[in-house]
Amino acid sequence: MQDPVSANQDPVSANQDPVSANNDVGQSLERQLLEETLCQLLPASIGSSSAPDEQALSIADELLPIIAAAIEQLYKERLGKPPQQVNCDLLSNRLVVWIEGSITPVERFLFEEGTREAQQLCFTVDALMYRHIAALIERHLNVKVITMIADTCYQQSCTGLIAKLSAPSNKPSSMG
Repeated sequence: MQDPVSANQDPVSANQDPVSANNDVGQSLERQLLEETLCQLLPASIGSSSAPDEQALSIADELLPIIAAAIEQLYKERLGKPPQQVNCDLLSNRLVVWIEGSITPVERFLFEEGTREAQQLCFTVDALMYRHIAALIERHLNVKVITMIADTCYQQSCTGLIAKLSAPSNKPSSMG
């Protein structure tokens, strides 16, 4: 005689971990959302393809390293020191940027002094850099940054930003 609980279970789902099955579904939905968003964010003038999702992903794969390199160059030009590493990821209509080694020796010195004036100077430099990064994102992705949250951890010398992006504009994107 069969166990009544196992008799009613689907044999496939009985062998699957419900948590990992839900994660797979969530990851699949997240990937689908990412692909749809990329298709919306990319300029319509790119041309048609038999696989628009693949084309959108390959263009994003090309644009994200360009944005990361531009952020590195911005730090080098404005602060005299490039960060150690910049990573960019597009999640839905949000661009996530992680910057390692974003603190210059002068900023570290000022922040460690602990005086209100020194720390305020560091915060002012950060605010200016955030504005430049937002403009850089708008220029390279041909979108508006609707809002951006950013913070810098002086102890770990890293900066994180999340920019919520608008739909793409109709004007052609300038890649430089």
